[in-house]
Amino acid sequence: MLRSSARAYQDQHWRSGKGWPDLTAAVHWLIDDTFIDQHGARALIPHLFLDQREADLVQTVVDALLRVLDDLGPAAPDNAYLDHPGWINILHAASAAHTALSSD
Repeated sequence: MLRSSARAYQDQHWRSGKGWPDLTAAVHWLIDDTFIDQHGARALIPHLFLDQREADLVQTVVDALLRVLDDLGPAAPDNAYLDHPGWINILHAASAAHTALSSD
């Protein structure tokens, strides 16, 4: 099974517009439902993250994502985000966070 941080998953599910969750839902769950953008991931230790390492890995994803969102705004089509030059930073950060969180 491909994870959402993999480019192939994104192409298959998000770029096609047929995947669930869609990109908007994934971003909403990460940012809006956690308020990480306002309070920082460390504020969620121990409620969501075990330690600073986990929180910092997720914060790196959020920071990269916010840079892309700042560039494009909240209403751009999914493909604009996926094609943004900063999207690769999100991919790398999300992959590292996913690997660390799934191994703990």
